Amino acid sequence: MNETRHEKFELGISDEALVKLESDAQSGNTEIHPEEANHLIVMKIEEVLEQLNRLHKEFQGKLKYDAHKERIIDHLHQELQAYKNDIVKKHVQSLIMDLIKIIDDARKFTEHYRTKEPSLEDIAKLLDFLDHIPSDLEDILLWQGIKSFAGGESAFDPCRQKVLKKIETIDKAKDKTIAESLRPGYEWDGKVVRPEMVSIYLYTETGESQQRVQSK
Repeated sequence: MNETRHEKFELGISDEALVKLESDAQSGNTEIHPEEANHLIVMKIEEVLEQLNRLHKEFQGKLKYDAHKERIIDHLHQELQAYKNDIVKKHVQSLIMDLIKIIDDARKFTEHYRTKEPSLEDIAKLLDFLDHIPSDLEDILLWQGIKSFAGGESAFDPCRQKVLKKIETIDKAKDKTIAESLRPGYEWDGKVVRPEMVSIYLYTETGESQQRVQSK
């Protein structure tokens, strides 16, 4: 019996046989030849080493994959940043060219009238030219998507307007309403870039009492 098992050991033992040997060894149902036990231990160690080697290869492959992925992400980030910078540069360049045109027009205008004797007509032309500069600049802003706005005679909106001046009133209905738009506001894609500068009415009881005294 022992000789038969020894021959199987020399020729190689199948997985099923190894499992049976382990089961028999744990239950004590049969004797195990020392060489068979050693062979079983060696095979188990080799199996563990093989698994560790496989895990090591998988881990190394994962590290290489992660490094490759990081390089791809960095490359895509650089391309995206370059694309954004290019878009911003094109918009800024367009804005710069429009501003340069206004500068050129202003210099031509001043050079033309600097050599002439001043007259009331020239002063009127100068004022008219100066009046057009804000509207020309607002046109440039509009081309970039920036719009001007004014609230008109409405209630004061702290999200879109800023108070520069307060005017006392005895009329309660006018309290905290817009008296005058002093400077327009500007918004870009629905977001306020610069609030409108306004003066507002402010109701005071003192003003009301003074009115009653004057009416008597």
